[in-house]
Formats: sequence, structure tokens, C-alpha cells
Amino acid sequence: MPSLKSISPKFYLFVAVAIWGIATPVIKATVTNVPPFTFLMLRFWIAAIVTIPASIYILKHNKINLDRAKHIFISSILGHVISLSLIFWGLSKTSSLEGSVLTAFSPLLVAILGFIILKETLVKKKIEGTLIAFIGTLILVGVPLFSSVSYSSSTSSVLGNMLFFVGILFDGLYVIYVKKYLSGDKILNPISLTILSFAIAAIIFTPLGLFEQNQNYRNINYGNIRNCAISDIDSGAYSLEYSCNSTGCFNKKDPTQYDCILRKNIPTYSYHLKANISEYLKYPNIIGIIYMAMFSGLIAYIFFQKGLKNLKASESAIFYYLQPLFGVPISIIFLHEELSLIFAIGAITILCGIYIAEFKKN
Repeated sequence: MPSLKSISPKFYLFVAVAIWGIATPVIKATVTNVPPFTFLMLRFWIAAIVTIPASIYILKHNKINLDRAKHIFISSILGHVISLSLIFWGLSKTSSLEGSVLTAFSPLLVAILGFIILKETLVKKKIEGTLIAFIGTLILVGVPLFSSVSYSSSTSSVLGNMLFFVGILFDGLYVIYVKKYLSGDKILNPISLTILSFAIAAIIFTPLGLFEQNQNYRNINYGNIRNCAISDIDSGAYSLEYSCNSTGCFNKKDPTQYDCILRKNIPTYSYHLKANISEYLKYPNIIGIIYMAMFSGLIAYIFFQKGLKNLKASESAIFYYLQPLFGVPISIIFLHEELSLIFAIGAITILCGIYIAEFKKN
């Protein structure tokens, strides 16, 4: 049996992108029931709780100076906070199919960023392929505008695609930043970097998730329904069309629609939060949250960091092309998402660009 040191860095990258390819439909299936920032909060809570002993050990036995801490913090913001926020938010508005194919553009973004920031070589065919793939991305981002769905659904999907695309752009910046400042670090190994980055993300996503839940709480309890005043109760006592009960006051023609609600019937925010968290952690949502926390989170990031340590950023990015091979079939089979003609055109254009950039002979 080969030792861990003898395993090729390309194997680590293959496993990581396979897990991330499956993650796109997993996120889509879960974010339908769990709001994106709450989803991310729970994901990083679980990962952080599991790794608390390891975090304490790392901080006690490694010299994390201010400069190193700065790089860990910035990489966590780029790769976990900004990138994942945009990707999860985007997938709450668009399809898993479109998200899966858009990930194929990520390696070309990394190659361009590597050329600009790391001064890595960028040959002519990669520039040509990038332009073609970008055209395909524009087609794919705008695909809902050409579909038969309603205008509101179309604009929502366009926004979702745009958010997702910007998310993979920040993921590309994360790869470049880690490669430039952290991959060669003699103190931090891939496991330490991943664990500390996740701890930072857990801290940041906690107020974001709680704020999202507070907005949800206010929309439900204070959206279009005001608190009942004394005059409402008085009117309900004498009006033939207006009535009040223990919940609030309503028009007698529709007792289910309240014009106002009695404050004593509004649950507290803490009760609302506890009830929602309890609901989010039930099956099948918990499967998606645990998958994103442990597999797409800790395992995939550790494997990716181990692979990235010994390869150029542009070489490691090529493995992103494998993500749609896992994400697209799962989206079709398990989420029952359908292919459209415009989607096929955009996807084929992206694949043509990828072929020219990576596999065509000079």
C-alpha cells in the first residue's frame, strides 16, 4: 500500500474536484429549503466544532505571526466567505445544471489571474480559448431570457448565474492568493491552513446567518401585517364586516387574512431561530449540510491544498474541468433538471474554448 507521501498531487486534486462537482447539485437541493447564509453558518459551525481540538493544537504548536495570520484571514475571506456566499446565493436563484457548467470556466480564470499576478506563462491558444469560453459563459448566463419561463423567474435566474460566475472568479483569486503566499509556507501545512481558515469563516458567517434569520423573522411576523391598536379591537366589537379573535383582527369575508395581529401571538426571535435551526437539521437537509461541512469542506480543501502545494496554479486549475462531469448527470438524474437548446449551445461553446485552450496543439 503506497504511503501518503508517495501519492501524486494530481490524485489529491482529482478527489477534491470530484467532491466539489457533486457539491453543486447538493447545494442546490439543500439551499431550496435552507437560506444560503444560514446554510453556510451551519456548515462552518459543524466543521469548526469537529476541528476545535485540532485548532487549539495548531495554535499552540505553530508560530502564527501577524503576517501569516493576515494571509490566512485574507485567503479565508476570498475562498470561503465571498466566493461561497456568491455561489450559494447564486444557486438559490438558478439551476444546478447552469452552475455545474459555469464551473468549467474557472480554470481559464485562474490561468488569466496566474498570468497577471504570478507572471505565469499564458500562450496564444489559451487566450483564444478563454475568449471563446467567455462567449459561451455569456450565453449561459443569459439563458433564462430566451426560455419560456416567466419574466420574474428569468431575471432571477440571470442574477443567479451572474452571482455564481462572480463567485468562481473570487474562488480563482483564492487559488492564486494561496499559491502566492501560503503554499510554500514552512510552518503551515494544508491541514492547518484549512482548519484555521474554516474557523475564521465560522466566526464571520455566524452574524451573517443570524441577520438572515432575523430578516426572515421580521418578514414573516411584521411583513404586511401590523400590530393591532386599541381602535382595531373597538372596531371589531361593533362592526358587521370587521372582527377580532385571539390572533388578531380580520375582514369577516376572509378570516384567514389578518389586517393586524395581536403582539402576544408573535413568537420571539429566539423561538423562531431555534425552531428554524431544528427544522434545517432534519433529513434530508442535514445530509446536504454534513456533506458540505465534512466532504466538500474539510476533506476536499485539505486534498486541494496538498495538490496545490506541488503544482502551478494553472496546472491545478485544469482539474476544475472535471466538475461538470459529476455535477451535470446528478442534476439531471436526481434534481430532474432539463436541458434546453440555449443551454446546450452555451455549454458546447465553453467546451470548445476549453479544448482550444488546453488540448489543441500549437
